[in-house]
Amino acid sequence: MARYGFSLIVFIIVAATSSILLRYSIRINFTIPVVVGLVAVTWYGGRRPGYLMALLVMAASIASNPISSDTGLASWAFGHFTVFTLLIFVVLTISGRKSAETRLLESSERYRLLFENNPFPMWVCDAETSKFLAVNHEATIFYQYSLKEFLGMTIKDIRIESNLPIISPEFTKVHRPKNGLTIQKHRRKDGSVTEAEVTSQELAFGGRMARLVVAKDITERRRAQQKLVQSEEKYRDLVENAHDIIYSHDLDGNYTSINAAGEEITGYNLSETLRMNVADIVAPEHIAKAREMIANKLAGQNGSAYEVDIIAKDGHRLTIELNTSLVRHDGVPVGIQGIARDITEYKLLIQQLAQAQKIESIGRLAGGIAHDFNNMLTAINGYSEMVLRQLSPEDPIRPNVEEIKKAGQRSALLTSQLLAFSRKQVLHPEKIQINDAINEIGGMLKRMIGEDLELTTCLSPAVGSIEFDPSQLSQIIMNLAVNARDAMPNGGKLTIETSNVFLDPEYASRHVGVLPGAYVLLSVSDTGTGMSPEVQEQVFEPFFTTKEVGKGTGLGLSTVYGIVRQSGGNVLVYSEIDRGSTFKVYIPRTADETTAVVMNAEQSKLAIGNETILLVEDEDMVRALSRQILQSCGYTVIEAGDGIEALEIYNKCSDKIDLLITDVVMPRLGGRELAEKLLKRTPALRILFASGYTDDAVVRHGVLETNINFIQKPFNLDDVARKVRNLLDTK
Repeated sequence: MARYGFSLIVFIIVAATSSILLRYSIRINFTIPVVVGLVAVTWYGGRRPGYLMALLVMAASIASNPISSDTGLASWAFGHFTVFTLLIFVVLTISGRKSAETRLLESSERYRLLFENNPFPMWVCDAETSKFLAVNHEATIFYQYSLKEFLGMTIKDIRIESNLPIISPEFTKVHRPKNGLTIQKHRRKDGSVTEAEVTSQELAFGGRMARLVVAKDITERRRAQQKLVQSEEKYRDLVENAHDIIYSHDLDGNYTSINAAGEEITGYNLSETLRMNVADIVAPEHIAKAREMIANKLAGQNGSAYEVDIIAKDGHRLTIELNTSLVRHDGVPVGIQGIARDITEYKLLIQQLAQAQKIESIGRLAGGIAHDFNNMLTAINGYSEMVLRQLSPEDPIRPNVEEIKKAGQRSALLTSQLLAFSRKQVLHPEKIQINDAINEIGGMLKRMIGEDLELTTCLSPAVGSIEFDPSQLSQIIMNLAVNARDAMPNGGKLTIETSNVFLDPEYASRHVGVLPGAYVLLSVSDTGTGMSPEVQEQVFEPFFTTKEVGKGTGLGLSTVYGIVRQSGGNVLVYSEIDRGSTFKVYIPRTADETTAVVMNAEQSKLAIGNETILLVEDEDMVRALSRQILQSCGYTVIEAGDGIEALEIYNKCSDKIDLLITDVVMPRLGGRELAEKLLKRTPALRILFASGYTDDAVVRHGVLETNINFIQKPFNLDDVARKVRNLLDTK
């Protein structure tokens, strides 16, 4: 209604203006204001208000120009009809122009919205200069340039240079189609390169020829395509390079494919296999089983792997383990595909394993007997040695004790033979430096244990030479390092140490298979999970492992033990739960590197005293032997089974205690914590720490600080006596 009201107002204005002008006898051509008014009404109001305006003007014209006697009816009607026709023509012309312009504006707006809101980068660029003329919002986001930056650039600024000679003719229209799709590489503002699927269309823009371009980022799609191609290549390589048979056949059992391993194992080439049926290869007695398994698959049963015998081309029989699945096309089963593993050798190994298990049972029984016997021998030899030290050469019972000691030593040799009876490898010993061997494989060790483990070496520069098979030595170090790595799944420290040691007869008498003399000591320590006493008892037994099934053979440490034992050395282990383990490998030093040790009468005498010692040790046997050694030297010994018990004893008789000897790692309260508590009360208290770890390993593991008095287990009589005496005599 507003449009019609506007038409009426314009008519009134024109009519009023005309009346006023006529009243004052001002004569003008009223056609101009009438046409202007009609144009205004039609342009802003539309066609129908224009018609109304034309009718009103026509009515006014008729009213102001009635039929006169001078003009006939025909002439009068024709004149008014002509005016009315002209008015209608103006209305139609103006409304048509308005409608066209409106459609153009609407089209332009649709284009603008499509251009600005398109999810893909779009731009318009000059066909001749390649300069950007318009860029949508998505392009500024994707390419990271602002609109202002884009309008000052050309298409070459985002194109990879190597592509320019090929692609720029698209915009110069040289040897390029007008419209088309291309794959281009573009560079964004941050330097990253993307692949784009570019569609372009020639158009007129601002009076010049230009191209409308849509760029669709296909970087991820191209990567996915490349990965798919690579995956297919890997699958093809996997199938062709697999050691197992990979095959397929239709539902009738006719083979449709087989890989290279299948050709090699069965002896039939691909063309021969494709002409064969399952029944032609499977052993006659297993054909029914094979058909039954195929039927079960078709019936929807999952089933598990099964075994059948097949007949190879040369006639020999093979046992294979099959695992199959259905091949479907549009959801309909069309065949069977499977993987077959030749387990002929495995089946033979199973038979051999059954025999080996019998031998293993004997070995485990012998190991158990030897372990228990060694505990008794340790006490027998240790106490016989102490008795011999107390007897004079003329004592009538000395020969009997010496016979006991000899029997213990012979028994120790017997137990060592029981433990090592299966180790018969041929060795090729050479004179080598153990430090050089460790340094040579240092890089390999670091790669093998991984970056989450810290490898530390403490190699004595004065360490002697050894007669040893170099390859076997490398194997020992590798096996011990792997064992340490597996004990530290969450990271930790691996410490490798070397030093010269001399094992005296007393020490050798308390360790089965150990001979007195000069040795090179190789220690491998870790900060891992540690081992319980039960595990330590079995750690060198073949096939014994604490790892999951399939994670270890149980032969690593037994191999170390066998090599070292056959080379004249020995391996000992010391471990505490949640503290770590130390493996000590004693290898005989070569004769030219050793110095004969001759103990004179003065040196053979024990260092004695009469002070009071608080002995703290959680192992009953070690504590009892240590007490006997100290008491034999004249000391008064007060025993405690752990740190808590030691604190209670010290509270009662602290004024009597001259020296504390304590194990480092104990339940409830460790040696370090015990020492800290006692030193707060008695700062001058002398303390001697004992541990199965080496001195450097204990310090590196953070158990003790440097410059601490320390004695390493297992210790001998002379070592304890001298260490205690020296410590008590120190001011």
